[in-house]
Amino acid sequence: MQTYRICVTQEDIDQGARQSCVACPIALAARRAGVANAEVGCRDLWQTTWDEDGEDETTFVRMPQVARDFVRAFDRNEKTSPFEFEVTL
Repeated sequence: MQTYRICVTQEDIDQGARQSCVACPIALAARRAGVANAEVGCRDLWQTTWDEDGEDETTFVRMPQVARDFVRAFDRNEKTSPFEFEVTL
């Protein structure tokens, strides 16, 4: 397992897409932080990896409340600000 520091920047917010698991600001920031194939839902962040045989494994982690609140506000087109959090996957 590895701990990642996810730093959502204003650029992530400006370039992010609402209601998108792969293009929301948190997913953009997570991929930049090194989370392979990061996707985000309203509560969870997950990554999918594949082994040499093509078998996939998806790992989910519950995001902290600050990140869940951000997703809700961003998807509702409410004002959001840059922030940071850590996850361990």
